[in-house]
Amino acid sequence: LYTYDSGDNGVVTLSVNDTTQETINISVSAAGKSDDDTEGNLVIGVPLLSHFEISHYGAALAGTAENIIVTAVDTTDSTKIGYTGQITLDTTGTVTTITWANVNGSGTFADGGASVDTATYTYASGDNGAVTLSLTDTLVELLNISVSGDSKSDNDTEGNLIVGPGTLDHFRISHDGFGTVNIAESLMIQARDANENIKTDYTGQITVDTNGTTSTITWALQSGAGTFNDGGTSVDTATYTYDSSDSGVVILRLTDAAAETLNISVSGDSQNDDDVEGNLLINPSGLQNTGTTSPTANAGTWGSGANAYADDSANATASTGNIQTYYDYGFSLPYNSIILGLISRIDAWWDGGGAVPRTPTASVELSWDGDSSYTTTGNVTPTLPTSQTTYNFGSSSDLWGRSFWSVDELNNTNFRTRITASGTASKTRRLDWIPVTVYYSIGASAVANNVTTDNVGPGSTGNLILDLTVTNSHTSSDTVTAIQVDNVGTASDSEITSVKLYYDSNNSDDYTAGVDTQIGSGTFSSGSKFFTGLSVSVAADGGTERFFAVLDVASDADDGGTLDARIPADGITLTTTGTIEPSALNSSGTREIAVTLDHFA
Repeated sequence: LYTYDSGDNGVVTLSVNDTTQETINISVSAAGKSDDDTEGNLVIGVPLLSHFEISHYGAALAGTAENIIVTAVDTTDSTKIGYTGQITLDTTGTVTTITWANVNGSGTFADGGASVDTATYTYASGDNGAVTLSLTDTLVELLNISVSGDSKSDNDTEGNLIVGPGTLDHFRISHDGFGTVNIAESLMIQARDANENIKTDYTGQITVDTNGTTSTITWALQSGAGTFNDGGTSVDTATYTYDSSDSGVVILRLTDAAAETLNISVSGDSQNDDDVEGNLLINPSGLQNTGTTSPTANAGTWGSGANAYADDSANATASTGNIQTYYDYGFSLPYNSIILGLISRIDAWWDGGGAVPRTPTASVELSWDGDSSYTTTGNVTPTLPTSQTTYNFGSSSDLWGRSFWSVDELNNTNFRTRITASGTASKTRRLDWIPVTVYYSIGASAVANNVTTDNVGPGSTGNLILDLTVTNSHTSSDTVTAIQVDNVGTASDSEITSVKLYYDSNNSDDYTAGVDTQIGSGTFSSGSKFFTGLSVSVAADGGTERFFAVLDVASDADDGGTLDARIPADGITLTTTGTIEPSALNSSGTREIAVTLDHFA
């Protein structure tokens, strides 16, 4: 309280003493009036910590350390010189791909380890309130970095750190392992960095080659905006120059007029493919088989059951009523095989003699569900002779009373052959060998094609996100009856108001809004949309059909979210082939939801 004297001439100087380190605002009032509050705050003592400030360049390469500067800022918005507190650094990224390191700090640093994306740093007084750390992320992604310490956090003004692909390290070839003579087989070729990120900005030229018959192999472009050239009839090579819109992925088609085993290679910009794709087996057209395949496991009441694994002098033995199952045949079947028939062979006889009647036989049935159920064909030998004789049950077109066999039903878990010592005889029956041959043809396969990665806006409709080609290698047409589409972007199910499925009804090999035929629509539920009840025919002998998944975006979708969709493994169902493919299908790249500036107010 102060009362002015006339000699003050309206001005007085007072002093204030505060025992607490703080920031205060001083006010004055008298005669119903107050101060104009233009003087600003009075900081008592050393300014307090206000927040942290992060700075970086905004872009980094996967696998390369990027410097991150963290500055302690005081209440006067200046660097807090002498700050010695501890901070924790964190990100919104993938925890297993991010590591931190100390670049120039004099304090104590600790990286959180392989299972987290955090680190701690305790400033030393010599840091003068600022430290440079480095962040290395081996994954291409968008990061928001945060800092906290002493109950304060960063002011989040630095913007996101975009981690892009590193330098080109190798190419990755993908195919399904099986092809058919004179039917084009799709192959995906990705440019990748050393950390297996797709190099989405790659625009170099590659050369594709094989170890096959040069005069029988031709190449074609299936999906890609770049420049393609087939080497011609005298060579088995081709070249492709990537376009920036390919996002580092191209799909080519190889056709081979010879039945052979191919190893495909890719080279470009002094780099090669990593050769992890395995060989491509080009099968003869039409009927194919597994060859005569022996079991490797057995169970039951026959004696020495393992003696029937091979065509040799050893044999398994049985009395009337004994039952034995054989399994673990290990059939080598393409995932998209159409099973046409099965032959079960037994080499059997009996010792002869003994009490009458003497009518020893052997009956054979097959199981598709691991010994729970068996066929009921009634396949039985005539009365066995006393010398080894071969009996073949079934044929290349005999499905043993079933309408369909799937590839999974012929795996080691499910498939069984059961032999029963039937008929009447008092002497021993003998079994030398019990192999099985499976006859099949190649059915349908599918591959995902490239799509645009242009941004989309909230409220936008008809955004192409998935482009799929189904090829039918069977000698009869097949029909697509169901397709599952999964939401794998960061945009939630509720931010996508509709997912629609079309097929390429005008055969343009591209999505044409208003022209291509819509065959389904709906919304994602728990990240998936099941399109069932479809009936899209795919012609025989290499016929193709193209499908498109198109998304509509909610008007209130979050800025910065991404659209992405894929077909999960076994997500496509056809009437004859069954389910395909063994791995998920995803058109390369994502589409970011970006709010577009409209005007200023």
